[in-house]
Amino acid sequence: MVAALIESMGRADGSDLLATLQMPALVVHREQDMIPLADARAVAEDEWRVVALAAQGHTNAEIADRLFLSRYTVETQLKHVFAKLGLRSRAELAAVAASARTKPPDT
Repeated sequence: MVAALIESMGRADGSDLLATLQMPALVVHREQDMIPLADARAVAEDEWRVVALAAQGHTNAEIADRLFLSRYTVETQLKHVFAKLGLRSRAELAAVAASARTKPPDT
């Protein structure tokens, strides 16, 4: 029974709940936790600049203006990050950015 419980915890996924948040929230996750969290190390350095601003609540247009990119580039980078990390919303993106071990570069 214990083995089945441990196995089920490893498959647990509460990321769908993050999308329902209506206000900023702190998500605490321990290293070596049984429930996996998205691996932010898959995000490239140039994508982190976009992620950091998106996590702060900036629109794609604001991010593009601030980083001297096109809106299309910002949208593409965000799509890549969402796909790499299995995210579905900016709330999830903000939670991952806040808890990432690899700190985003200063923007």
